[in-house]
Amino acid sequence: MPYIHTTPHHQIYYDFTPGSKAPVFLYLHGFMSQHDTPKAKALKEVALSQGWGYLTLDYTGHGKSSGEITDIRIGRCLKDAQAVIENALSDQPFVVCGSSLGGWVSLLLALQYPERIKGVIGLAPGVDFTQRVWDNYLPKSVKERLKNGEVFGPSPETGNYCWTYGLFEEAKNHLLKPKGTLDITCPVLLIQGDVDKSVPWQETVDLKDQLASPDVTLVLVKNMEHTMKTEKEICILCDATLSLLRKVEKSCVLTS
Repeated sequence: MPYIHTTPHHQIYYDFTPGSKAPVFLYLHGFMSQHDTPKAKALKEVALSQGWGYLTLDYTGHGKSSGEITDIRIGRCLKDAQAVIENALSDQPFVVCGSSLGGWVSLLLALQYPERIKGVIGLAPGVDFTQRVWDNYLPKSVKERLKNGEVFGPSPETGNYCWTYGLFEEAKNHLLKPKGTLDITCPVLLIQGDVDKSVPWQETVDLKDQLASPDVTLVLVKNMEHTMKTEKEICILCDATLSLLRKVEKSCVLTS
């Protein structure tokens, strides 16, 4: 069921379907995407088929939420997710699944809710992607124009993304690679394509080793790109996700 959560500055759209079991499955979309892509809908079906609740949202400036795409900041995406979690889930445990940018936010959430997070799924998790883009992809001329306040809309020059200097600067407060070992101990599933041009697969391999959890599964898929939208790719996502959900559910039963 769709809802609107009003914050002091924005209205956040979210969709929540309660389930007969705990935890709840939370899906976080990527940069310049939205809550109801084909893979998101497929993952929703997987969660609901197992009796889990399902929660998703659009960040500020995305989808049905208010604001502009230029408003995006990593911390704001995190706060949007936190606001919806507190509004919809009360104290319920949850598994968080994040795609690209959503993968970064998912890990930030896992660090902030260590007792409630029962599993993390990263779909080509774009951890610290702003640093990589700034250091390796943007020409010096573009960086100077960004520093002077220019906004770059989606174009071949920007990799079809929207960039602002504020996004790059604010993201420095949320970088995870410099932290070393991440104290996330729940089961983690990472799914990555080996021809992904937005998130290099080597970064996801490095992330695997950065996680403290003893239960980290990495699924590296040959010839899969970043969007993971073909029927075959969605089947891979759903099968792997279902395995994690069953593992988490079994663990919750054993510890209850």
